[in-house]
Amino acid sequence: MKLMYDLPKADDAAFKAASSPEEKLMYCLPYDFEDDRSVRGYMVFTDKFIYRILEGELKAKYTISEMSEFNCEIMYGSCGFYAKINGVSTLLCRFISGRNMPRYTVVASGCELLAKKESDQPLTSNEPERFCPKCNR
Repeated sequence: MKLMYDLPKADDAAFKAASSPEEKLMYCLPYDFEDDRSVRGYMVFTDKFIYRILEGELKAKYTISEMSEFNCEIMYGSCGFYAKINGVSTLLCRFISGRNMPRYTVVASGCELLAKKESDQPLTSNEPERFCPKCNR
């Protein structure tokens, strides 16, 4: 399954402005909800930080080494990607369950390995895509 989406130009510019050349890009996934509205944002994961980017704007930047217990939870109408930051469970983003739950589950495992410094290589998944990449059906 796809764990590295291409960023739109404005989002890519925001990511490049916020990140450093020493960071290794690991994953890039879409997220679908910001507050109570439907959006097309992206979570960008490097070996050091997690960036939440929406419409060319950096919404949040999290330090992976300060995080633990990454997980996904099914909520009413969507799913959430969570992590504990300094011991407090924090919602990092919300997304559509059917399309992205398997992706975020793999990335949660990868983030655990990064936070524990057990691996600096991105995880991959041989799970086939359930949706057409052209028409999204």
